[in-house]
Amino acid sequence: MTELELTLRAKQVIDKLANGLNPYTDAELHDDALLNDPRLVRCFFHVSKKLDEIIANGGEVGKRDEKKLPPFKLTEEQKANIHLGETPLSITNFVEEINKSVDISAMKKCKTTPITEWLVEKGFLCEVVINGNRKKTVTAQSATVGIFEEERRNFQGFTYTAILYSAEAQRFILDNADEIFGS
Repeated sequence: MTELELTLRAKQVIDKLANGLNPYTDAELHDDALLNDPRLVRCFFHVSKKLDEIIANGGEVGKRDEKKLPPFKLTEEQKANIHLGETPLSITNFVEEINKSVDISAMKKCKTTPITEWLVEKGFLCEVVINGNRKKTVTAQSATVGIFEEERRNFQGFTYTAILYSAEAQRFILDNADEIFGS
């Protein structure tokens, strides 16, 4: 078994534990089982995410040398395979979905910056300076493609404004990927 295969198997075990299942029988773990302790469950999900990164890196631990990879681009087939959720996503979450759907070991990862810079250039977002910090915000044109703002509260109780991208906005970005990424 290769290192990548071992890592994939380890991820399967961790995912089952994180979801409250015995990894060998798929039976549900009892509520009072140590493995169902919320702190351990959070740990399992964290390890699972790290294993995802290792798998996406071709089984290698650590950062890959992106400088040697060709630039990010999407084929029509890859665009069609990207899952567009009904729940609006932040640009960061949408880019994560894109990167899950392509082979990032064969090219540089998709980044948020080219997308948001293109949206600013086309008038779908604008950049403002508040208290010395640059921030993106929606414009009147944003709603025409499904981009909107929503007030949210973080785990510490502070409110912030999130820019969200509906399935329509996600499709709009994919439809314009060639222009955005210079493909």
